Amino acid sequence: MILLIDWGNTFLKYLFLEPSGDIESQLNSDNVKQTDSLSSLAEDISKFNMKNKLSLSYISSVRKQADNKQLSSILNKLNINSIFVRTEKQFDRISCAYDNLENLGVDRWLTIIANHHFKKIIGIIDVGSAITLDVISESGQHLGGQIVPGKKLLLDSLNATDRVFVSDQLIGKDVNLLGVSTNECVKFGVDQMIQGYLENSISEVTRHHQVEQWIFTGGGGEYWSQKLSVSKSNDCTYDGFLVFKGLIKYINR
Repeated sequence: MILLIDWGNTFLKYLFLEPSGDIESQLNSDNVKQTDSLSSLAEDISKFNMKNKLSLSYISSVRKQADNKQLSSILNKLNINSIFVRTEKQFDRISCAYDNLENLGVDRWLTIIANHHFKKIIGIIDVGSAITLDVISESGQHLGGQIVPGKKLLLDSLNATDRVFVSDQLIGKDVNLLGVSTNECVKFGVDQMIQGYLENSISEVTRHHQVEQWIFTGGGGEYWSQKLSVSKSNDCTYDGFLVFKGLIKYINR
């Protein structure tokens, strides 16, 4: 058994994987767990190891070096070797567009790797704390991408004033475009900014680079993939496990 970890800006997701089994069947919402606490992760691993042998972990992390050292220390105490995956210039037939590889988040790189089997031009949109967009050519060349603030960062930028606080209940509300309170105005305005950016980028990038399929991922990926009015000439899908699929392809290289 091996442990796969996807540590983003907000949550840490992890999966106990049997590499010799049916991997696709193991990638489901029941098996992929989520936490924002390293102590709860350590507790869950300890319980898991009472019945299973776990000695190796592959990690995708966009966190600071201090956080990664803390995670590595916890895993070492549990006798689990940790391998932090890094962005590379080349993976199989995939080539990275960045000259400075360290500037391309490993989570973006793994979503690209996850789609290296396609023989058409692919666009990947990861909707999380930040929204990232990447395009891969049919030959496997990463053409580049875009990064903009996601909903959380946009809301945080306005929360500096005491008059603005968007509750979790309001964030999920989608019944109007005009607010009757400052909080509602912020929520609906931010949603419109995100929707406008996504619709315009999909349209323009598709036109310039002939993207044939758009794949959404990330915490907000499913919501926006369903909400957006994507051109009928484009194929738009959602896949919440792209980072884990990239990790699996990395392991099986």
